[in-house]
Amino acid sequence: MLAVMLLLSMVFVPAVSASPSQNSDEVSESQARQVAELFIKKISAQEIPEWDNAIPSNVTEYYNLDERLAAYSFVVSKDGLYLGYLLVSASKSNYPVLEFSKGKSPDMKCHKRN
Repeated sequence: MLAVMLLLSMVFVPAVSASPSQNSDEVSESQARQVAELFIKKISAQEIPEWDNAIPSNVTEYYNLDERLAAYSFVVSKDGLYLGYLLVSASKSNYPVLEFSKGKSPDMKCHKRN
């Protein structure tokens, strides 16, 4: 019985540790950062002018209940000042930007607000 459980666990390890290149639906952190940069430019021109020339920083990864990467949270900052946050999907089959706000990010206790 122990040997069977050991073999089964070995079968599931590759599926759990698959890299983004092996999973065509997964968005890498680098890709998510590019999406964040483009969205910050777009939103600063349309709705939040104070985000002009802001950058995405301090990324936090969010996982779903199946322990799969679900989203990246980026702090939006300019000259070291916190301006807000945005959530970028970690899945190509979802909307690219899930949420953005000038308010506190869901993980705000990890970041100082200036």
